[in-house]
Amino acid sequence: MAEGEHNLKIKAVDKANNESAVTEAAFAVTSLNTDEFSVSNFTAGPNPMNLQGLRSQLAIAFTLRQPAEVRIVIYNLAGSVIKKFDLGSLAGGDQVVVWDGRDAKGRTVAAGPYLLRLEAFNLAAGGEVALSKPILCLR
Repeated sequence: MAEGEHNLKIKAVDKANNESAVTEAAFAVTSLNTDEFSVSNFTAGPNPMNLQGLRSQLAIAFTLRQPAEVRIVIYNLAGSVIKKFDLGSLAGGDQVVVWDGRDAKGRTVAAGPYLLRLEAFNLAAGGEVALSKPILCLR
């Protein structure tokens, strides 16, 4: 996704064709000093994520060009933190984190749209990257 301000509109439709209201969210994608340090191949799936059954875990994958301190935060559309993964220092290379659809207190989150934000810092290389991705949770 390109750097800059983005708007997201999400409408859920279940198997019986019942539709939710359209939910809108604004978010920014930023990246600093990517010549020296970068994060690539940032994916999250399955998306939408079914909070029940076989698709009840979200695999968050990314590749670090160099070692970095990494944090992943999941926000609701009101901007509240739902879950935070402080991953600490990770080696360069491919990484995967799995989210089970639960909040910080261990409760299954409500169905609806969320924003996934990955923040990676490598002060030695002079780099900082922040990437965001919309995710949708269904029941």
